[in-house]
Amino acid sequence: VLEKTDDRDRDAFKKAKQLYKSCMNANFIEKRDAAPLLNLLDEIGGWPATMSDWDVTKEPDWSLESTLTLFHTNYNRRVVFDTLVWFDIRNTSKYVIYVSKI
Repeated sequence: VLEKTDDRDRDAFKKAKQLYKSCMNANFIEKRDAAPLLNLLDEIGGWPATMSDWDVTKEPDWSLESTLTLFHTNYNRRVVFDTLVWFDIRNTSKYVIYVSKI
């Protein structure tokens, strides 16, 4: 179903088909190799486990908050914990922030 092109498809189906095609493009995926991951690691300041000088602070301004915000806003990924604003189960006229571990 995802491989057939149909001009009458709704936007949701077109997007699903485009996503499927992007995952099935083995030549493009192999050509990119690890570049997307390496670019992400560069953007967040590296991954100490992959560096010979893992115990040296490279970024004195590095902060967990900024890195978590980057993952959340740029990549729509929750890392370490997730937050949610929802009604208070004890008082449904109020809202609370729920925090849960990933």
